[in-house]
Amino acid sequence: KPVITLHDEQKIALVQKAIANGKKIGISKIINDETGDNAQFETKQLELVPIELLLHRNNYYVGSYHLKRQCVVFFNIKQMVSVSLLDKKGTPEHYWEAYTQELAIRFGVTKNIDANVYDIKIEIANVLISFIKNHHWHPSQKITKEKNHYYLHFTCGINRELIGWLCLWMYNIKIIQPPILQDYYKKTLRKMQSNIENQFTLVYRNIFVNAAEEL
Repeated sequence: KPVITLHDEQKIALVQKAIANGKKIGISKIINDETGDNAQFETKQLELVPIELLLHRNNYYVGSYHLKRQCVVFFNIKQMVSVSLLDKKGTPEHYWEAYTQELAIRFGVTKNIDANVYDIKIEIANVLISFIKNHHWHPSQKITKEKNHYYLHFTCGINRELIGWLCLWMYNIKIIQPPILQDYYKKTLRKMQSNIENQFTLVYRNIFVNAAEEL
């Protein structure tokens, strides 16, 4: 069960009311960077059209249309410092198609590195097969077998959540394709190793949304 405060419950109730009545919501500011949709740590007040309240990894996220950016975004309810119900028509049905398309190409709710959809192939140790089969990771997931080797397939974008999920399996998986996913995975491992070997002060970075940063 998600750990939510009374304040969280109040925000959730306002979001649900806005969705039910097709209204916009106002957010005083968004804190932290959980999904990549607030990677620049913007603190300005914004208006959103809430489309769906999602329970994902034991947290509540609000899938919304960001009116100023003109794109779909996902924020944890805890990222929203305050939520107000605006007396403005939101017409979430106008954004439903864009919303479902965006959700389908994300692994989880995290922002992708680019607009591309990749054919992802991962070799997995056979001891993991039954566990992975019994859990939902992405709508496109499927498992194949080739000469006693098992492979997990996804058709989606690449993001921080996907890399984190791959790290969860430690040395029991191997990325077969695409090369760009291998590169991001290797870079993540290098940076983690560098943290162990160096005594510098850690500075927060999100390499998965900074297109200018070299692999």
